[in-house]
Amino acid sequence: MAAPGASDKKLDFDTEWAKATSQFDIILNALETGQGITGKEWIATYYVVFSLAIAQNEGKIYDELAKVFREFVDKQSKQIFEKKTNADAMLKEYLRLFGNFTRTATSVSKICKYLERYWIPNHNGRLTENKIEIRSIYPLSLIMWREHCFAPIKDKLIPALLGLLDKDRAGDKQDKTLLRNMVQSYVEYDAVGPTEGQQFYEKEFECRYIHHLKEFYASESSNFLQQNGVSLYLMKAESRIEEEKVNSEYLGLYLNSSEPKIKKAIDEVLIEKHMDIIQQDFLRMLKEDKNEDMRRLYFLLSRVADGLPSSANTMQAYLTENGSKIVQEQKERDLKDSLAFAVPFVKSLMLFYEKYSGLVSSCFSNNPLFKTALDKAFRDILNQESGKFNIPRLLNFFIDNVVKGKEKDYTTEDEIDDILQKLVNLFSYLQDKDEFFEYFRKALCKRLLSKGKQYNENAEKSFLSKLKAQSGDAAIRKLQGMFTDVQDESINEGKNKFEEHNGGTSKVDSIDFEVHVLNDSHWPITATQKFPLLLASNLFNCQKKFQQYYDSSSEKRKLQWLYNYGTVTLAARFTNSKVPVQLILTPLQASIMVCFNASPKLTFEELLTQLWPTQPARSILTTSQNSNQVHDMSLEEILKFAISPLVYFKYKILQKEHDADPKKENIKNDDVFILRDRIPAKKLPRKIAFPPGSAKQTQREADQDHEYVMKQREFEIEAAMVRVMKARNRLEWNKVQVEVINILQSRFTPDAKQLKKRLESLIDRKYMERDENDPKVIVYIS
Repeated sequence: MAAPGASDKKLDFDTEWAKATSQFDIILNALETGQGITGKEWIATYYVVFSLAIAQNEGKIYDELAKVFREFVDKQSKQIFEKKTNADAMLKEYLRLFGNFTRTATSVSKICKYLERYWIPNHNGRLTENKIEIRSIYPLSLIMWREHCFAPIKDKLIPALLGLLDKDRAGDKQDKTLLRNMVQSYVEYDAVGPTEGQQFYEKEFECRYIHHLKEFYASESSNFLQQNGVSLYLMKAESRIEEEKVNSEYLGLYLNSSEPKIKKAIDEVLIEKHMDIIQQDFLRMLKEDKNEDMRRLYFLLSRVADGLPSSANTMQAYLTENGSKIVQEQKERDLKDSLAFAVPFVKSLMLFYEKYSGLVSSCFSNNPLFKTALDKAFRDILNQESGKFNIPRLLNFFIDNVVKGKEKDYTTEDEIDDILQKLVNLFSYLQDKDEFFEYFRKALCKRLLSKGKQYNENAEKSFLSKLKAQSGDAAIRKLQGMFTDVQDESINEGKNKFEEHNGGTSKVDSIDFEVHVLNDSHWPITATQKFPLLLASNLFNCQKKFQQYYDSSSEKRKLQWLYNYGTVTLAARFTNSKVPVQLILTPLQASIMVCFNASPKLTFEELLTQLWPTQPARSILTTSQNSNQVHDMSLEEILKFAISPLVYFKYKILQKEHDADPKKENIKNDDVFILRDRIPAKKLPRKIAFPPGSAKQTQREADQDHEYVMKQREFEIEAAMVRVMKARNRLEWNKVQVEVINILQSRFTPDAKQLKKRLESLIDRKYMERDENDPKVIVYIS
């Protein structure tokens, strides 16, 4: 089919192309002038190009098209450059004209569709006579724009855009959509090639943008830090990072590729450059509780490599130093104060831990470095020497107070549960967990056997469940055994049978009387606590009545009465109380007080004689047949420990005659005791529960428990060694130590001296031997 107006005569290229060129000029200027070409003109121009192309002038057409685009963009460049005095206007003009050009150039490419479809695909990448690389028409127009419009003015254009951003950073808000539009102009070049736009953007804009950003913030940050200090600088740096994050969003399609580079540049000039100064100020922040500053410091330093270790180490050293001061203060106290300040000491540790564990969470996002620093610091703090009573023992004193309801700050179940969890948190840092458990077992024993005193059983169970979650079921098996025993149905059954035996009542001589018969194997009660005692007549009658019942019903079992456990409530009258005061005492203490019914003044020796008339005054009670005297006690000591709270407790019901120092706890054999007619206190409670023993007794018990734990460790170390060697048969001594420590570290961490001593003991007893050729190798003897 012949084109309209086409003829067989030979076409004159220059004449025909001039027609097309005039139409191309109208199209390229259409958006500026508001005048385009008609549909008829568009078709006529299409066929001019078509006719010249089929006449094998394709290469020449391509060169001429490039010339049309080049001449047009040269004019555009001059038009833009005329606005160089106004950066904002220059940018807007450039982007406006570029947008117009991309639209009109697309129209031109459609007129040259024949070339696009048939000639260009077969010559793509080759060079024309004018050395122009052949590609699609629209990409050709973009190349012409880049080389003849952008290139001549880029050294004015890009600085103008960067200057606009500087003004915005300085507080003079600018139209940052210009940034987005400029970036979008680079995206257009993806039409030239798959990565052409990205490469053009990185070469002509990104590198300049990042370099300028670094220059701006390098200058600003140094000046600001010098003039305002670290705290304000952290605030400034944080806000600048957020601002640049917003600026980066204007990069549109290239955000993902540019963001890491921009972040690195910002971090380098705002953080890395000043990191030493920032970290040096971290200690001040800790001391002054500048939590917001520390949050910002973490935000900044976490952005750079190796930004946090130094700060984490600083925090660890600070916590260790200040926590050690709390422990040292407790360590310097004497016996009485050490016991009196046990609860405040533990509270101080809990508050200290709560404060800085909260800090790690709120300011440092539970970062592993800071969590490790916190753990190391508290592991060091909680395993230091703390004076008369070690920290496991002091924690138990506090637990005892909480469970007995003595801590008025914690009254609701949630408050008690929360404080018990905090105690378990501290417990987790103890190396000598076995020692804690032994102390807790003894304290639990006393609490379970002292039902007359205020006692929160739910809190006790809650704490046991928390210990179980922390240390496992095996660790609390003995503790659960006591609970099971004291709640056994046989106790109620025995109580009912005794009432039957007693004529249907629990009262003996008008005294409410209740006995718990427990399994001796579950309870940590030594022989020294099973001392004999001549009870007051009314108490003795109660005991006798139950003994008769028990002997008649359980022929093969023998009762062992515990006079330091359980409670007796005595009614006493004092002149400063209108109603009788109920004194809650141990059976031994109650027997002491009843002695004063006959005489208001008694000597220590008289009390000894009345309580133990058939026993030598200085009888020694031993813990076992192989006693080494460490745990042994005399009846004199038992009496001293029991009477001491009656003389020195907050509510004093006995008074020493001629006491030179009433505040100093010191009971002697030649003391004389007088029953007070009034208790020295502003206001007396209706009920007064007395401690079962003195502070000296508490320390002695602590020493005994420690001795017991050390002995138990010997057995555990040997058992672990045998277990390891039985499995390995032959093993180097260093590896034996490692495996034994791994087995035992959940309860305690044995030192090298202990391990070596137990090894020698096992070698002496022929459980294992050293290799004859290599003494460092241990051999198991099966």
